[in-house]
Amino acid sequence: MPSLAGCSNDDGPGGSFNAKVVIIGAGAAGLRAASLLHSQGIEVQILEASATHGGRIQNNKERLSDFPLELGADEILGSENSWYKLTADTGVPLVQRLASNSYVLDGNVGTLEDYQNDTDFQLARGFRDSIPGYTGSDVTVQNAIQSSGINQRVYHIMEGEIGNQYGSSNDRIGMRGLASAQRAMVEFGDSYVVEDQSHFTIISSVFSDVIPFIRYNSPVTSIDYSGAKTMISLQGGEIIEANKVIVTVPITILQEGSISFTPSLPGSKLNALNNIGMDAGMKVFIRFNGNFWGSGIGTIISDGLVPRYYAPGIGRSEVNNILAGYIMGSKAETLRALSEQEIYTTLLGELDALYNGNASRLVSLRDDAIEGVIKDWANEPYIKGAYSYPKVGAALSRETIALPVNKTLFFAGEATSTNGNFGTVQGALDSAERAVSEILEVLAEENIS
Repeated sequence: MPSLAGCSNDDGPGGSFNAKVVIIGAGAAGLRAASLLHSQGIEVQILEASATHGGRIQNNKERLSDFPLELGADEILGSENSWYKLTADTGVPLVQRLASNSYVLDGNVGTLEDYQNDTDFQLARGFRDSIPGYTGSDVTVQNAIQSSGINQRVYHIMEGEIGNQYGSSNDRIGMRGLASAQRAMVEFGDSYVVEDQSHFTIISSVFSDVIPFIRYNSPVTSIDYSGAKTMISLQGGEIIEANKVIVTVPITILQEGSISFTPSLPGSKLNALNNIGMDAGMKVFIRFNGNFWGSGIGTIISDGLVPRYYAPGIGRSEVNNILAGYIMGSKAETLRALSEQEIYTTLLGELDALYNGNASRLVSLRDDAIEGVIKDWANEPYIKGAYSYPKVGAALSRETIALPVNKTLFFAGEATSTNGNFGTVQGALDSAERAVSEILEVLAEENIS
């Protein structure tokens, strides 16, 4: 961040700028922004609605295996980015996740090699790889697939590798918004995982300097930025003053109006908010007494209610006996309507059909109950979904959402990432760095010192 490099402050908090910045949300973006501002001598306070920090970085407290389960973010994408570097600086070993994929086609499980001569399969893969070059009409991904004439027998593969991966379904994601994001993506290289640590412990360590500034269980109900000072109202009526505010809450919270603004946010920003989606998303982990899907298989693209299964133990586990369902969009909405037992039964039934009944035969039980964990992100009251995706008509919407308002309100979070990294921890960190640069520039202009 060149704009921060020349703004170092040796006076400690409150020394360089006599200003207070309140940050709404203690996820990755909020913590990163607070840490950068604190390093510049600016007073910060973080208001977190829930009882913990980390946002969509959470881990399962009770281990099912020899490594912690990541209920939210679980990989670091690429090595030339701040998330990788911040993690590496903690000294925790990072392991490149190397694995093969399996694909279900016509009811059978196969590999890339098995389908190298299958025309439909190759066309589906080609469509996925050609998305960055798309310049056609702004239609849904599903509409573009249908227009390409690809056989329906591989639609589920495209759902698993496109729609589900981007947090929704192919019939909801805008093709031009997705293409633009992929072209803008700074880096999408190899994926890495941390050894015997969770992302939550990593982020708690990396941002330990600002954890003490978090006020938990403090939902914000309104922000009045009409006066010289911004007045932030909390649930219960308490009011907190600030010079500047960074809003990092998930886009769902802004869309539903849980936080009111005085004056109202600009119409352009409200319209842009409607062009970005954030759907239901679930992870369902099941422990087995043996690995029946293949020790080197990292992902299974399926044709059932679960578009994608993955093995979180790849690169992290000695036994690799956990399989997880990764479900987004409309299929997550269907699955979350079931009971916990029905969810497990559904997944075991799908896996049994693919692997000759081995899922039910090898599932691990404790006190006659399936050993597993279900994380339904739509059920989190201050998150209400998985991560953002572009709808049809989303061109420049993220840029508009990210714009400061009245040199007082600043916006960060993965949904405001404009370099293609939306939906990732890296995107959240990028947005925080941008917002802090904007604040420092404004403070310098206003000569608050």
